[in-house]
Amino acid sequence: MMSGRLDADQARLAATRFYNPHLRQESDEKLLKQAKYEALGLSMPERQRRQNDRQEIASDEAVMERFKKRMKR
Repeated sequence: MMSGRLDADQARLAATRFYNPHLRQESDEKLLKQAKYEALGLSMPERQRRQNDRQEIASDEAVMERFKKRMKR
């Protein structure tokens, strides 16, 4: 019988079952890189954060320009 607690991998898979726009999932490439570092007994180097680490949102003007170009096709 399984215990009530989930390990990190099971929790990540359970979290991705439903769409959550605020949940950032790590790419497979990053997960493989992290696994290689752990196998070698090293800690993962810290990621340098950008000045503004948030999702970029297009302005209304840019969206309208893309829409107009699409409608011309």
